[in-house]
Amino acid sequence: MPLFCPFRIGFKSAIEDQIRDQQSLPLRFAYPVPVNYTLENSGVWQDLDDGSRVWRLTVNLPNALSVHALYDKLWLPESSKFFVYNAETQQYIGAITSEFIGGNKENPIEFATGIIYGENITFEYYQPAFVVDSAIISISRIDYGYRYIHNSNENILFSFGDAGNCHVNINCSEGNNWQMEKHAAARVMIVSPNDSGWCSCAMVNNTNNDFTPYVLTANHCLEGLDAINNNNASQWIFYWEYEHPGCNNSTTQPTLRTTIGATVIANNSTSDFALLELTQDPRNATGVTPYYLGWDRTGNAGTSAVGIHHPAGDVKKIATLNNATTSSGSFWQHYWNQTVNGHSVTEGGSSGSPLLNNAHHVIGQLYGGSSLNCSNPSQDLAMYGKFNVSWTGNGASDNRRKLQPWLDPANAGVSTLNGIGFSSISGTATICTTPATYTLSSGTASSWSVTPTSAFSLISTYTASAVVKPLHLSGQAGTLTATVHS
Repeated sequence: MPLFCPFRIGFKSAIEDQIRDQQSLPLRFAYPVPVNYTLENSGVWQDLDDGSRVWRLTVNLPNALSVHALYDKLWLPESSKFFVYNAETQQYIGAITSEFIGGNKENPIEFATGIIYGENITFEYYQPAFVVDSAIISISRIDYGYRYIHNSNENILFSFGDAGNCHVNINCSEGNNWQMEKHAAARVMIVSPNDSGWCSCAMVNNTNNDFTPYVLTANHCLEGLDAINNNNASQWIFYWEYEHPGCNNSTTQPTLRTTIGATVIANNSTSDFALLELTQDPRNATGVTPYYLGWDRTGNAGTSAVGIHHPAGDVKKIATLNNATTSSGSFWQHYWNQTVNGHSVTEGGSSGSPLLNNAHHVIGQLYGGSSLNCSNPSQDLAMYGKFNVSWTGNGASDNRRKLQPWLDPANAGVSTLNGIGFSSISGTATICTTPATYTLSSGTASSWSVTPTSAFSLISTYTASAVVKPLHLSGQAGTLTATVHS
């Protein structure tokens, strides 16, 4: 029988949400339920015939749309495995291993596992017979998801997600020229002492071009965290490549690809920016092709702009501005334009998302605006903290209040910096006389090379696009290696 955690969403909470949704705050979707579950005080151990052991604990939060767990201490011995799942929906997270979480027995880490749909959650730990050390699993909180949650395992007839119907998916035609930059943006599950909420963020490049996993978001998304006083965002969850493959909405949720944890490097309320360094590098996450946005610190707005964001924690969207944004003190502000596939705006959950000018450079991150959203998109004002103000922190003396020390570690003094991609090549490893196609996922390339050259010949290449660059090959039966040169 599962443990039972009673919880109720009351009228007061609904009023609080109405007020919060009109303010510049993360979009709350879950409440915390404090617990104290460990391997020693909860669950059931089962001894298997081969000498290995399994520990299981199932918890029920009645009528929850989703649940997710926070751990004040987590450490796993090598070769052991930890899973989190819902048996009814067959949704699972894991195997989580020692290589994934790091840490050591003397200093177990804080951790979080992502959303599990439904009201039940099962924790399962597997320990092989040869493992001597005991794991440390201490579950301190399970959050009760009560809104902005779409359970794609249910037979729901409306399209996936909770954002307004005016929004434009990133893979509509409006996003054709932003297919590299879209890989920078992520949905962020913000964890604070009082709730969990949605924000957006984007990876940014630095003058070392060294793929340091920095993400830019909004200061108000920190919910009490601070680079100087409390920089620990170890339980935040970042969702990458969270988008529909085409323009149309779908009832199918995208594959969940996540990294856990970050440290607040710098933040400042003047322009509402926060710079975080991720604990887990997205380059090591399966199915993630990160891109690091370029930036412009001159205060030049350009001639047009787009915003790439996750409204209401939904799949990735794009909003379009056909003219220059307007300066207003430490912020940019404007109204979005209607496009062929909608009139995309920003809303709760979009906070922290990047504003990119026509040169594909970040010039700000979303602070907020009006609450009209899709009800009147032509009058939905968007406000973005200026990148050039964040660069100096409005004259701040402490490095933890400005972007410059972190994004220009080489002291290059450049005014603009281009983005960089982390490329990968996809295609079959074996061909048998029939031509095959190989594709560069992102980034730029000048040429391909193929080995062994005696077995395979180049038919043609397509070089018009810097993002998708197919390579066509024919040859004998065998295995080949394709290499991209930039």
